[in-house]
Amino acid sequence: FYKQIQISGFSMAVTEQNVGAYLSLLEAETQGAINDLRKDMNRQAFGDQTGALASVTADGSNTVTVNNLQYLRVGMFIDIVDSGTDAVLATNRKTTAINTSTRVVTYDGADVTATTAHRLVLNGNWKKECNGLLKFTRSDLTANFILHGVDSSTAGNEYWKAKQRDGGNTTFDEDMGQLLLDDVGAEGWETDLIVTTRGIRRRYVNTLKAQKRFNDSQALMLHGGFKYVDFNGVPLCHEDDCPKQNMFFIRPSDLLWITLGEDFDWMDRDGAILRKVESPDLDEYKATLFKYCDLGCFRRKCQGVIYNLADDIP
Repeated sequence: FYKQIQISGFSMAVTEQNVGAYLSLLEAETQGAINDLRKDMNRQAFGDQTGALASVTADGSNTVTVNNLQYLRVGMFIDIVDSGTDAVLATNRKTTAINTSTRVVTYDGADVTATTAHRLVLNGNWKKECNGLLKFTRSDLTANFILHGVDSSTAGNEYWKAKQRDGGNTTFDEDMGQLLLDDVGAEGWETDLIVTTRGIRRRYVNTLKAQKRFNDSQALMLHGGFKYVDFNGVPLCHEDDCPKQNMFFIRPSDLLWITLGEDFDWMDRDGAILRKVESPDLDEYKATLFKYCDLGCFRRKCQGVIYNLADDIP
């Protein structure tokens, strides 16, 4: 994972006249980079390792219509990639406008002809992101057969398949959830946590209004202050980076971050954290924050997902 900041020599010279202002400038930039990197890591940890932010549903002149806008923002630099061949149709294009009503994304540069086989991805990230929950749980998809070197489609490797059920674009209900819990329970283990989106959770909660009751103010609070809805004794939480229409049934004790070296650190192997940009004509300095890690799973068969649930799709 990488995140870079860039500061002009002029801004540093101005703020150096006031120590407080100088520290505020650096703090804002560095803390912002750390927060951005953590946010990006969280998004990737829910993904399928391809880096796809959205799928193209229709093409236009310097525009594409996509299936959802959850991970897209104006000002992002993206590539448009063919998911079947890995061919990059457009690279490092800036998203200049997003129509939230029509899901039309406008990009700069020359127009490309996009099809439903194409995906929008952060510049340079195609199939270079970390493992995520979609990779772990959708073991029914061809691209996800192999995880950590084990091919779950090979005879004798069925144990390496996660549990998954199609929600049929319907509202999540107790019977649907219990089926997935039973799928995991049949393996001799129990689901510890359910993670989904705000839209799926809200629809489910609305089905419980007639049965609402409150017994213990602390019964719906996880360590760290996260609130949840109880589903048959299992905490059901929402997470804004959870991909739309998905509900994950996981055992966090079976997952781990594998980290090489320090946690978050600034590149300084050449003796400097702030380095002048390569162009001699620019009065600009940059610093790169990095973290070497991946998400691992050592008991895939005890993780599960209900996909294609009714949800709020931006």
